[in-house]
Amino acid sequence: DLAATQRTLDQQQRHYADLQQVQKALQDLQVAQQATTQQQSQLTAELKHQTVIVEQQTQQLADLNDADARYQIARLATRLKPGSPCPVCGALDHPHPAHVDDQAAMVTDEELQTANDRLQTSRDKQSRMTERAKQVQTQLVDLQNQVADAQTQLTQLLDSTELPNDWEEQITQYGQKLQAAVQDLQEQQTAA
Repeated sequence: DLAATQRTLDQQQRHYADLQQVQKALQDLQVAQQATTQQQSQLTAELKHQTVIVEQQTQQLADLNDADARYQIARLATRLKPGSPCPVCGALDHPHPAHVDDQAAMVTDEELQTANDRLQTSRDKQSRMTERAKQVQTQLVDLQNQVADAQTQLTQLLDSTELPNDWEEQITQYGQKLQAAVQDLQEQQTAA
């Protein structure tokens, strides 16, 4: 019966259209997932680098603060008078007062502020990068879920228990068989 065959082919064409739609969606999701994974790797590398920069700048600022404190202490030590109380601790005796190192450069408030500002800028950048990495991770998890959903849909459309490795080839073959069946029906209708 040609009418029954036509109905069957119409149903198969709708099924094939569904297969193609899910196939395209899955392929697009896989491309997006790959790009997002690559973006995540790049962000992770950049974040590691930024973390090293923050650590280095933190140490540089600590070194500057230490040098400044040592210089200030040595400067105060030059003002000590024997028998007078120390303005810092109140002691009258100073057996080992700090000495100003002629080689040591004085650290200016401007140098400290510049180092502090540079560190804060780097920390802000690190924070933004960390937030972006979290967003990309969330996006990647969402894409992975969407890929899994699309794979489940395809598995069901292919009447399988799991998605076959050659699913794209199976869809192509299904389309080719369907096209041949449509041509055969058309020839039968023309002959009738």
